[in-house]
Amino acid sequence: MPADQAGGGRCNYWLMVRAHRAALHQRFYLVFAFTSVITMFFGAVCAAEQTEKIDPGAAKRLAAAWKEFFNHHYDMSIEKVDGLAKSEQAAARWHAMHCQARSYLASGDRRSLLEARKLWTSIGSGAASDPYHAARALMGKALLLVHQNRDKQAETVIRRILSKNLLSVVTIEARLELAFLFSRQGKGKEASEQLNAALAMIENGQSVGIHDSLQRVFTDAVRHARDLLTSPGGIEFEKAMATLRAGKYQPALVLFKAIVKSYPDSEYARRSQVQIGYCHLDLGRSSVAIKHWQDFIAGAPSQAWRGQAYVGLIDAFLEYEMDLAQAEPVVKMATDSLAKGLKDKKASVSWKMVEYDLRLRQAVTLLLRGDKGQAVGVLESASKIKGLARNRRHGSRMLSQWAAGVRPVAPPEINPIDQGPTLVMGLLACYAKAQESEHAKALLDRLLTDKCGRLSQPIYAYAYFQQAVLYEANGEREEAKSLYQRSRLVFPKASWHDITLYRLALMTQAEVDSKYKDVVAKLNAAGPDEEVPVQKELAVYHQALREILGYWSAIAQEYPDSEYLEPALRLSGELYVQIGDWENASEMWHRYTGMFPKSAWAGSVFVGLIDLQLEHLYDLPLALKTAHTAMQWVRVGDKQLESLPDITPPDRRLLKQHRYGVCLRAAIVAYLDQKYEKSIRLFDAAKPYADKKKDFKVVKGQFPGSLEKVQGAARAQRKLTPQVVLEGSPKVKLILQLADIYLESSEWLKVIELCDVVIEAKDFMPTPFQKSWAHHQRATAIYGIPECKNAREDYRLAQKTCPNAPWAAKAMFHAACITNNFYQEKIQAAEEYKKVVNTYPKSEIADKAAYFIGVSYEWAKEWPKAKLAYNHFLSKYPNSRWVKLVQKHHLPNVEKQLKGNQ
Repeated sequence: MPADQAGGGRCNYWLMVRAHRAALHQRFYLVFAFTSVITMFFGAVCAAEQTEKIDPGAAKRLAAAWKEFFNHHYDMSIEKVDGLAKSEQAAARWHAMHCQARSYLASGDRRSLLEARKLWTSIGSGAASDPYHAARALMGKALLLVHQNRDKQAETVIRRILSKNLLSVVTIEARLELAFLFSRQGKGKEASEQLNAALAMIENGQSVGIHDSLQRVFTDAVRHARDLLTSPGGIEFEKAMATLRAGKYQPALVLFKAIVKSYPDSEYARRSQVQIGYCHLDLGRSSVAIKHWQDFIAGAPSQAWRGQAYVGLIDAFLEYEMDLAQAEPVVKMATDSLAKGLKDKKASVSWKMVEYDLRLRQAVTLLLRGDKGQAVGVLESASKIKGLARNRRHGSRMLSQWAAGVRPVAPPEINPIDQGPTLVMGLLACYAKAQESEHAKALLDRLLTDKCGRLSQPIYAYAYFQQAVLYEANGEREEAKSLYQRSRLVFPKASWHDITLYRLALMTQAEVDSKYKDVVAKLNAAGPDEEVPVQKELAVYHQALREILGYWSAIAQEYPDSEYLEPALRLSGELYVQIGDWENASEMWHRYTGMFPKSAWAGSVFVGLIDLQLEHLYDLPLALKTAHTAMQWVRVGDKQLESLPDITPPDRRLLKQHRYGVCLRAAIVAYLDQKYEKSIRLFDAAKPYADKKKDFKVVKGQFPGSLEKVQGAARAQRKLTPQVVLEGSPKVKLILQLADIYLESSEWLKVIELCDVVIEAKDFMPTPFQKSWAHHQRATAIYGIPECKNAREDYRLAQKTCPNAPWAAKAMFHAACITNNFYQEKIQAAEEYKKVVNTYPKSEIADKAAYFIGVSYEWAKEWPKAKLAYNHFLSKYPNSRWVKLVQKHHLPNVEKQLKGNQ
């Protein structure tokens, strides 16, 4: 069966095993990386002091990062200089990036290798004009060549650096790398010369003002590096390791055995004993490897490098012999020896390197045996190991969280012909969940290349699933999606396919978000000519959302007991809202609030559901029930809220926003129900959760954050909506009440949206009063956008739809004002003002309309008509507030103009 979908062919199992072994080599035997990087960074710092100054704070951070690197804590090293790698201080930035690139390269996996390449490329292009940083880019090129076992080409590049004769410790780095190349070629004398030259340059470099923290770190480290390479067997060990990395297992075995024979009491002899076992494994002789490691451990179970032998033994029993019973006593012996080894001053360094690996294997064997409780305890202990890399700490917690769940290590459908595949599948699941990706890949390849016996259909399906998990973790989404789908195709009814659907939904959502992020914005901004094309694009977007809905719906229908039912119901409700399917959205969210009333995410669902019930279903009784339940959720403390596995809970800031949103909506619902005192209490309940900006996003629309006027109306027990509008269709009544609340808070677009529903009503019949009010409020909102000219038609329709409405006169008057002020049609405006006076002579706006008849004529320079209009106004409305203005200003001006024209 194909094991590497991205590569398009059968993956070589032994290459995968070597990748896993390489990770172990880098953690336990990283003489090359340890020593070479020491000088690299020292060179970076010294060069910076000669060219660009590094401030003391940056120097301390750089020193701390490289100290972590020397201790093989690569993720922590990367993290410590992440800020510097993005700083504006060029020297610190390039040095930090170089440090990160070396840490990525030492991590060993393919994704990290790509990141290292990317960083060195950036250094080469960004710092090309600086000879010191350009040399570091060349150093990166050389190190990548070494990584590929192309030592000759690497040597050529390093000699290019040395030929520049740079007075910087970048030259020291080059000399040390060259020394390691010489050591692997058996050129001990040449290697020593390069080391001595490097040390001399470092000692000279101390006089140029390097920060104390950097001097301490790199002086000690370089001296230690020299001691390592000049130790008995050091050069031979480097040569043997290079041979092993090249995949020449038999020659490497010979070289390691020679070291043991020639230097039996050396550090490198003990390291070689561990490597001899791996050579036998690589050659397919697992029983020989087991016997060799057992002999190495016998008599000295807690001495240096025995921990690495224990790791090899445990892996050999589990992954090659597929015998849990034989692995368990080795695990016990290893954990007993671990405590002693960590206390031994001479052995503690090697035991610290392997502590996490042993704890992880202890937890895995417990999980395979079914002892989840003890496994969780071991993993929690492992995650607290001092100096543990961030990715491994996260992996142990992920495995612990998974172990604490209800799922078995191997799915119940897996019933193989023999027990070997079951064991390997359990191991695969554990290592994949612990994010030990290289180890998991090696196991997966072993499984799919028939190294574990005949496989059943469920095992193939589960193998594809785990392969997809690894691709997804590596950021290769297309390959992961294909493998998830293949797993479903091979065995459709598998118990793990709720996880499959969950991952497919999230990956597809990420793709859709990226691809269509501008579609809605384009639709809102589209003009009349663009509307049709944008609508077509929106239809494609909605189709993509329906694909995601298919995954969530499948979980809801086929896996009702899944821990992923919570996000399935919650997120499918959000998707239904986006495509405008209110009924299905309501159904999903109702199920959610009924099944997960104490979920940490329930607040966001309550907010969306109340919005939906008010603004799209127009069901106030239903919103009242939801608001009551939602307020019970608000009163639940953070510690009592439930979070489900694999689902990131909202942080305190989001919980605060959700509580604020629920309280506001409950207050609005109570106000709509004319329960004013209750509404006031709920408004007050929202205050402790209010954001300083008084505004936040919700699922649908944007709820007003400034509600002082609405609160004032509640306190005064005042209705925002006229009584005649509240009589008639209950749904229309609710819509217009909401529109009035939004209008009070200056949420113009929401007002227009709601009024549109009434004006274009298809499912219910508004009364003339209700439709007239909708036109009136829509006109007011349009005026507030401001799109003042466009409001005139709605004001006219407000009066025309219901001439006897209490607001009809004002609507006619506002329309006339728009004609006058924005269309600049003065004569037409005067005629419209006359209609207001004639149609509504007793209205409160009649005197103002009569006054503006004269004003319109005056502005139009129709002096006789203006005089007549003003005199008519004075005679008919002697008590109007505009009388004095007409008498003192308008009429004198008109009389003056009339005299001047005679």
